[in-house]
Amino acid sequence: MGHFFVEGFDFFKKAYLEEDGSLSKALSWGVSTEEGKYGLITTGVFSHADLVANFNGLRFWNQILLNHKDPLNKESSYHNSPYLKCHNDRWTLKKKFNLNRYTDAAWDEKINCNQYRNKDIEDKIMRGHSKAANKEEWKAFCPAIKSRCKTIRFKYRKYKDPLIHQNCLSL
Repeated sequence: MGHFFVEGFDFFKKAYLEEDGSLSKALSWGVSTEEGKYGLITTGVFSHADLVANFNGLRFWNQILLNHKDPLNKESSYHNSPYLKCHNDRWTLKKKFNLNRYTDAAWDEKINCNQYRNKDIEDKIMRGHSKAANKEEWKAFCPAIKSRCKTIRFKYRKYKDPLIHQNCLSL
């Protein structure tokens, strides 16, 4: 949830509040943090699922006042109506928050797989999973539910790189 609310707000700021902001800039920043201090450098893990949670957090923060169309659902009435509206100097709640509108299989690291800093880390992860004895079996295991990849590829189509792991993109 921290990725959704905290890093999601950072994504929102980089996309919509900074003078030279853009969705592309927010995504590039997210990749650099996964390659750096929040990922490969510290934990040894690059999490595409974390990037998806961050991206959906951006969508949530955008919908508070809805100053920009939703990047995924430009025609959706839910995603293109604000949570709050000011009328006659009074704020009113226009809709209730529903986390299910933001979560999906791309948040699941068994479907939207991780990348690892090196083979040692990858091997430790594989050994910890009883279904994968070697790298080829790991590739066969992840994504665990291959049918979900089509849905998330379609949903994030414009932003699928870098949000979706290559194992899911290649199916």
